[in-house]
Amino acid sequence: MLLEIENLRIEYGGASGSVRALDGVSLAVESGEVAAIVGASGSGKSTLAHAIAGLLPASARVTGGAIRWRTDPERQAIELTGLSEPAMRAIRGGQIATVFQSPGVALNPVMTVGAQIDEGLRLNRKLSRAGRAAEVVRLLADVELEPDQGWAFPHELSGGMQQRVLIAIALAGQPRLLLADEPTSALDVTVQAQILGLLTRLQRRAGLGMLLITHDIAVAAQMAGRIHVMAEGRVIESGPTRRMLDEPENPLTRDLIRDARSLLSGAMAS
Repeated sequence: MLLEIENLRIEYGGASGSVRALDGVSLAVESGEVAAIVGASGSGKSTLAHAIAGLLPASARVTGGAIRWRTDPERQAIELTGLSEPAMRAIRGGQIATVFQSPGVALNPVMTVGAQIDEGLRLNRKLSRAGRAAEVVRLLADVELEPDQGWAFPHELSGGMQQRVLIAIALAGQPRLLLADEPTSALDVTVQAQILGLLTRLQRRAGLGMLLITHDIAVAAQMAGRIHVMAEGRVIESGPTRRMLDEPENPLTRDLIRDARSLLSGAMAS
């Protein structure tokens, strides 16, 4: 098992008291598997992604449960909750990488996109300057961008191109797990389909585990072999994608499928 989450509970504290964001979440991701977490805004899905990546805000507190990370089946799993920031930094980016939903916010506006990919290489891999330069070109090609686009600043690229750059940065460290947190929510339908197709091709080629976070069960059905539906900080239903589409048990899952039925018709037929 690459990633195992068991009975995870997280609260946010404030002047008016604490709010429970995750209430006993359990799920797992195998190496090479794509799993999806589907839920409305406020369901806890992004809190879960931030917990896995060690990016919870200072106001968040893990009150129970475990996040276990294992890259080698012969070695004991690493417990990520409570891991020091230097130790988590050694995992984040290199072993676990994240593609965020808003590339215009995630990318540095005053650095060329090639320099930002190079920074990911410098932090996570031992390569010479020439080796990094060649790898930047290769990563740009992997996400279907031209070498000279590495000299562009983020504002000079379209939203879809910016998202491709974020994917290249995420892949720079040769991760084992990719967290894709609403990776297409800011894009129009045509570009969304292109990015989802790109993610699928890259995930399959590298044999990555992927945890897709989305509010759209149609996107989850297109990408994932297993779907977990979240509401109010809990996983209310999980199962193989086909079973979830054909025989949903929870009323909320049925509502999500009904609302996305036109897009799901293609996924159900495939």
